[in-house]
Amino acid sequence: GDGRRPDAVMRTAGALSALVFVEIKTHTTPLLWSSDYRHNVRAPSEELSGGVAQCQSTVDEVVKTATNVLREENDEGFQTNDFALVCRPRSILVAGSLSEFRSEEGVSIRHFQDFERYRRSITDPEIITYDELFERASFSLQFETEQIQVP
Repeated sequence: GDGRRPDAVMRTAGALSALVFVEIKTHTTPLLWSSDYRHNVRAPSEELSGGVAQCQSTVDEVVKTATNVLREENDEGFQTNDFALVCRPRSILVAGSLSEFRSEEGVSIRHFQDFERYRRSITDPEIITYDELFERASFSLQFETEQIQVP
């Protein structure tokens, strides 16, 4: 049902593969409340803290129901290389944009720091904004393009 499924289920790439759950909000999702919670302190928005709770709940449900290893076996019963380990899966919340902290007056360092303190205190899920995701993807594509040598 609504809010009970992750928006994406991915596998990490590497020598071993692990599950990663992704919750996607919009790029306009507010990161902080629009007014101070206390003097000079802004709290995470309801959408952001709700997204964190949703990710944590989804991962808990998977851990309760999944086996330690999801794997495929070939016809002879041997394990293939196509499997994903399930050990407290990672989760990622994609929401909002750091441009929320910019205005005609400049960058609100205080508000950015309020968000950054919250984000760094949360280890599950990893919180990534749309603009950060875009920059990571752009860097990866640029790196891949530079690594390809055309004769």
